[in-house]
Amino acid sequence: MIISHKHKLIFFKSHKTAGSSLEVALADSCDGPDDIITRLCLSSLCGGRFGLPENYKHPHRNSQGFHPHYPPRKLYNKIDHKTWDEYLKVSSIRNPWDRVVSNWWWWVGRGGKGSFSSYIKDRYQSHGRNAKDIGSEGGGGLPPMTKWLNAGSSRHSGICTNFLIRFERLDEDYLELCNRLGIASVQLPHAKGGFRKNKTPYQKYYTEETQNIIAHRYKGDIKLFGYSFND
Repeated sequence: MIISHKHKLIFFKSHKTAGSSLEVALADSCDGPDDIITRLCLSSLCGGRFGLPENYKHPHRNSQGFHPHYPPRKLYNKIDHKTWDEYLKVSSIRNPWDRVVSNWWWWVGRGGKGSFSSYIKDRYQSHGRNAKDIGSEGGGGLPPMTKWLNAGSSRHSGICTNFLIRFERLDEDYLELCNRLGIASVQLPHAKGGFRKNKTPYQKYYTEETQNIIAHRYKGDIKLFGYSFND
């Protein structure tokens, strides 16, 4: 996560949407003395240095008390509302079917066992006593972006961001953001992208049943952001 008072920017790093790559790319420009840049986990459990130079040192600063994946609802209650209202609030989104495949590979890379279909049914299907909470990234899988990006305040309805970077047009949207902020763009790294072992299209992972499970779980994202299974 980044809070740049220099550029009046708040960047929320969401899961499995190129958030780490964007944070690395933006960090050097957010060098104001009071700017906040959270730490970047570079251990093997978090993806290591995939896509980053061996000598890369993340310029984290002033980040005590802030989590790298701090959700908007927590930050809203932590910072003053004038800053919240005036700053450009940015995050990144991704087709939910593709995003879940990416997260499955991350889970497998950290020692997870079982097929993709069993993973989906265990974490994303809600029925009976086996239903799991999807409010966090952990046991219940990735939260819908429409839920994660909601500040949970009566002052704001819907998602709180006013600039979204789509994973599907990552370079173009990142460049547009840089132009809007008046900062230099750099080549986006492929940070933490080493878990996925092949280029198989995400559609090939799904059965009709598991496709429908994700469609139900992320119906808000699909409707608001215009995604479809065959994007």
